Amino acid sequence: MRIFSNIFLSWPHVLHISHATRLYPGRWQNYYFYRISARNPTEIFTYSPITLLQENREYYCYDHYYRDTCPEKLGNITEMVTINNKPSNELWINIPKASKANDVIVIHDVSHKGNYNINYASFSPVPSTLTVLV
Repeated sequence: MRIFSNIFLSWPHVLHISHATRLYPGRWQNYYFYRISARNPTEIFTYSPITLLQENREYYCYDHYYRDTCPEKLGNITEMVTINNKPSNELWINIPKASKANDVIVIHDVSHKGNYNINYASFSPVPSTLTVLV
């Protein structure tokens, strides 16, 4: 599994992203995940908004947790896509040319779009209200 990201990732971020994509291909903090299920025709499995993939971005490749610059030089390709096994007539996205099946595309975006957010820091063991009996 290779990771294609629109920003440079530090080594701990690559570890966290690789584990988060195995659990949930949606959103984790400000990262949106797209798992490529197949190529020719392109199929993507995600719970994130597709509009982020329709923008032509520069992607950086991480293979075995380290950056690989060879696939980055090939650029992007615009293809018609099937999302979550639901075919569409006119849904075009920009993905890296070197991407294969089981690769992951990660887009960092600060706007809040899409479905659920996995953020373990938001779970608090302390109740929000405290009642004091006198």
